[in-house]
Amino acid sequence: MRTELITETTETPLALSPGQAAALEASGRRLASTKLWWGERAGDKEQSEPTVIRCRPLGGGNYAVRVTDAVGIVVAGDMQIVVEPKIDIRHFLYLLNASGKLPKIDPAKGAADADASFWQLVARWYVDQLQHVVQRDLVRDYRESEAQLSLARGRLLSLPTARSYYQGVPRPTCRFEDFDIDTPLNRILKAAATTVAASSQLPGELRRKARALLRPFDEVGELRADDLAAGLERRNAWYADALSLARSVLIGQGRALSAGPQAAWTFLFRTPYLIEQGVRQVLVGALSDWGLAKETRRMMPSSLSLTPDLVVNDGLAVVDIKYKLAGAGWNRADLYQAVAFAAGFRTQEAAVIGFAKVTSPPLPAVRVGEFGVTSFTWRALAAVAPSDAAAELIGDVTAWLRGLPS
Repeated sequence: MRTELITETTETPLALSPGQAAALEASGRRLASTKLWWGERAGDKEQSEPTVIRCRPLGGGNYAVRVTDAVGIVVAGDMQIVVEPKIDIRHFLYLLNASGKLPKIDPAKGAADADASFWQLVARWYVDQLQHVVQRDLVRDYRESEAQLSLARGRLLSLPTARSYYQGVPRPTCRFEDFDIDTPLNRILKAAATTVAASSQLPGELRRKARALLRPFDEVGELRADDLAAGLERRNAWYADALSLARSVLIGQGRALSAGPQAAWTFLFRTPYLIEQGVRQVLVGALSDWGLAKETRRMMPSSLSLTPDLVVNDGLAVVDIKYKLAGAGWNRADLYQAVAFAAGFRTQEAAVIGFAKVTSPPLPAVRVGEFGVTSFTWRALAAVAPSDAAAELIGDVTAWLRGLPS
């Protein structure tokens, strides 16, 4: 199979057939139209793009392919496209860990494994966590059922029983409870393991391991429409890591058939929310004395609201985090948004945090009328350890906070 490497949110010229391009765009539209496909939760930042995958024709059988703010793998026909993060993989995994939205992983091990694809990495994490669940045994729960039985059990349903009797089937219809492993949580785990076992884009040994782990799920049914909304309880809290990854495996999929013979299969994992959440958690954990929190304020009397990523001490300053690579100058949209946040929270100080892949001087702070806006960057360089980049950012933000008028 032909493999192409591209970077998220960057146009890359690729040779595609018209059928492959159409299938990719159809899959991208389906993913963009599904609010929670990337494993976000209700209330998280939403995707505004009408499609996740764009294929712009260049002529001569070439297309400029762009996958917006997502990493993973896209397959069309006999070609697979591996979509890599726009920052160094070690920094990406470090912030993914810090976000608290996925189970803790070993960033060093993850970086070593991630050269194949992010889909392979997530699938391997999931299989490892599923093995822990299976070794501990599957949770059982009560499940209500209704059926015709040879002997009455539970609550007799008189009307269906009478109807069966007059139809020549003298068997009671009962509603009863079974205590078994066919629960929403186990159906989620089974469906994700089945996806991994069936994926031709994964190594054979990983697929075999997933198939072996499916054996204890023989009595578990197929995934139902409302299963993904099932929550954890204290008695099954040890399912948490496997369940989080299982949802990522299932929600991150997108399948769409084009009008032609080509089909597209994707596993795409949305990046901005998780990476921005990772930076936020790094700062909140290190700067607890500054009362950092995420807050929302309504722009009365309209229904519009303002939600900067961090508010300092109930309005001393506001901070916005952008999963964007810093350029040579200010991004006007980000600058204007920071000013709007500051105005909405009645403060004159704001900051914008972005990412840098090269060593460059920081952008100068600017004043827009009465508002001051300062730029910070997470140095996501291959030569810089993620922990050092975190320490540098914490130090820069601390110095800025200490210099603010109280």
